[in-house]
Amino acid sequence: MCGRRKQAEETGMHTIQDCVWAKEVWSLFPGKDQWLRSHDTAAAHWISRVLETMDKALVEEGLSLLWAIWNWRNKEVMNREKVTAQFVFEKKAPMRDFYKINFDGAFSKEEVIGGIGVVARDVDSLVTGALHLAIWNMRDVASVEATATAIAAKFAKDLGLSKVIFEGDALAIINAINSIASYLSTIGNIIKETRAIGRSFRVCQFVYVRRQANVAAHTLAKRAIQVRNLCT
Repeated sequence: MCGRRKQAEETGMHTIQDCVWAKEVWSLFPGKDQWLRSHDTAAAHWISRVLETMDKALVEEGLSLLWAIWNWRNKEVMNREKVTAQFVFEKKAPMRDFYKINFDGAFSKEEVIGGIGVVARDVDSLVTGALHLAIWNMRDVASVEATATAIAAKFAKDLGLSKVIFEGDALAIINAINSIASYLSTIGNIIKETRAIGRSFRVCQFVYVRRQANVAAHTLAKRAIQVRNLCT
């Protein structure tokens, strides 16, 4: 029986795809829709179908994730090592040709200025681009964070990237972008614009990370307010 959900039989397919824990790991993978659209009951058939129909790069990245899921599930069973989905996703082999874009916003209520910070890195964590800018007449923190997300998406597009993972520490904004709901608030149009840009990439995902994993972008956002490199 599955160690995560006692009522489910822990078959190979359950372990790598159907378990609630495996689904959490897959949700972090930009190519999840292509990998999970097949509903084979046997793992071998599922992987064979994927190998026949999918882009080579996504195949390699997905196989890397499968290895991580299987490896850490075994460690959990054998050594009782409880790990999170985020931990497992980060432990898989780096995704070739993917870029990670960290972004953040800072807000000065007294001066009504928002600061935006964006950092782009390749799979080796080498910085390939960065920006910081300040914007006048921002309403609140939510508006700044939403604007930061849109600017990060535009920045990645300007860099000519096609496979990107956007990471930000504003959970409400990340959830809004990943939702299919419409937003009538002041940030609604920004969310809509960001989604549209996201769809223009070959592979794209917006992921929430903790502030500790977003320090560089946060530092740039605060720096933007200090130096006033303004965008009006």
